Amino acid sequence: MTQALTQTLPQLLTHEEFMHWYPNDGKRYELHKGVIVWRYLLETTKTLLDF
Repeated sequence: MTQALTQTLPQLLTHEEFMHWYPNDGKRYELHKGVIVWRYLLETTKTLLDF
């Protein structure tokens, strides 16, 4: 018996949807080609370099 592998693709957001979603939690998020990216790694790396 053969099973098909399926993957759900993430829904891409528009800028308007992203701005409506954007939380006020003190973290930095960016929209890259419709995908939300949390900039934690970039901020952590900068903090370590400033140390």
